[in-house]
Amino acid sequence: MPKFEDQTIELALFALVALAMLVQAIVLLAAFIAMRKAARSIDEKLAAFGASVTPLIDNTRALVTRLTPRIEETADDLAALTHSLRVQTADIQFAANEIVARARIQASRLDGMLSHVLDTLQRTGDFMSDAVNKPMRQFSAILASVKAVIESLRSGGKSILDAAQAAAKSAGVKAECVMLESIGGVAADFILAQAKDWKADLIVMGTHGRRGLLRLALGSNADLVVRGATMPVMLIRAHPQKKNQPESAREEAA
Repeated sequence: MPKFEDQTIELALFALVALAMLVQAIVLLAAFIAMRKAARSIDEKLAAFGASVTPLIDNTRALVTRLTPRIEETADDLAALTHSLRVQTADIQFAANEIVARARIQASRLDGMLSHVLDTLQRTGDFMSDAVNKPMRQFSAILASVKAVIESLRSGGKSILDAAQAAAKSAGVKAECVMLESIGGVAADFILAQAKDWKADLIVMGTHGRRGLLRLALGSNADLVVRGATMPVMLIRAHPQKKNQPESAREEAA
């Protein structure tokens, strides 16, 4: 019984192997047939392609044969045109070099002319600058001098007021000081205005006692105050001056 089963299995395996070989042979046969058909199709297509390409190749060959002389003529014409262009380029280069040389000469001349003009303008500008700056410097110097004089007058006035206030304080009198600045004004007008603002009961002034031409030339603020005041005015004669000292035109207000 076991031997029978072994033989059966061997026969089954043999049958399977034979079946597989048969299937393989069938597949190979089918592949061969398909390849053969494909080869025939390729041969037919190659033949058809050759039949269609051959006239094109012949036509192309004939066209090349016909065009070769024309191409050669065109090449000769191009060579001649290139030579002509080279000659014209050389002529143009020569003309351009000549133009550049002349332009450089003219540029150098123009440079010289412009340099001369600029130098003239610079000298003119320097002259104009000196002509303008010199009066300006003189005017600045005059302004500085006027400022110095004003500062000197202001300092002198302040010193006089400080001295007057110190003298009043030493005498036991309470005093208030005011310094007014004006250009071209009359001192009498300012004195009368201050007396009115303070509501003064009495104006006390010093007078130099000028006479004759000096009084006519310089005038008298004391007289103007006396004429314009609405309150009493007391005039105090200044100390007599020595003959060798110049008479001062300054008046003191107290």
